[in-house]
Amino acid sequence: MTGPMDRALARMFVRPIAAIALGISLSGCASYSQSVDAYYRQMASNYADALKEAKIREIAVEKQAKVLAATGDSRYHKYERELKSLRKWQEHCAREQQRFEKAATWMEAHLVREKKDAGKPSELDETPARDLSEGPLQLQGTAFSDSAHN
Repeated sequence: MTGPMDRALARMFVRPIAAIALGISLSGCASYSQSVDAYYRQMASNYADALKEAKIREIAVEKQAKVLAATGDSRYHKYERELKSLRKWQEHCAREQQRFEKAATWMEAHLVREKKDAGKPSELDETPARDLSEGPLQLQGTAFSDSAHN
């Protein structure tokens, strides 16, 4: 059997612990979002670097293919296949770089919005509470209304 004093004492400990747990979980979400944003930025940078390297390699292979074509060497077709492969890789890198930059920009905008909204009360906080002085909640037209029990 718990008395009113025990319940009040329990509330004194439970509320601060719940507030601390909520704060820790929200800060974890923010740091997670920031690390995801950094990941997207890094991946966009990696694909940009790979695109630059592929363009440099393409120039070298293209020069070699032109020399082989001029001399009539049979290895020309090998370099043509490599050029085709490099161009596909460049297209892929460009698409992925754009995709990761778009995701990073979205995450950054989302993080800024979260920081701005952190100090404002949410819509749930602004909903008015029901006045309890009116008595118990009346459900009319249902099996639970007061008229059904009379």
